[in-house]
Amino acid sequence: MGNLFVAYKQAFDLKELGFDVPCFSYIYNGDTGNNVDHYVEVVPSKSQNYNTDLLCISTPLKSQVFQWFRDTHKIFPEILTDCTTEPKFCYTYTRFFGNPNDLASEEWGWENTIGQYSLLYRTYPEAESECIDKLIEIIRSEQK
Repeated sequence: MGNLFVAYKQAFDLKELGFDVPCFSYIYNGDTGNNVDHYVEVVPSKSQNYNTDLLCISTPLKSQVFQWFRDTHKIFPEILTDCTTEPKFCYTYTRFFGNPNDLASEEWGWENTIGQYSLLYRTYPEAESECIDKLIEIIRSEQK
């Protein structure tokens, strides 16, 4: 089940980027600062945005993170299967820019990376995780 959730470093990075989706799991980071080796993962009984607490970091499901990138940043990631010999996986993404409420405007379109695939990964969760790292990198570079 651990493959369903983002890694600690990703959860920390997502908090810095403004991830604000309610989650069932969080990391209590109060006594350890930002030490990756010492944290306590907690699964409470209700879902909420734990990133509003300075001592906690929400640990979302990877599917929640992909939805957040779609809804908040208009980036649409895809995990694809390479069927040449044994199953391997890669990722790509497409990004919408412009105002989705005014498609009559000439200033909208798609940044298309289809055809530009990532490296191949042995497992689907590994490809998901690497895709999340790439999307975090994109948004972080835009916020500088």
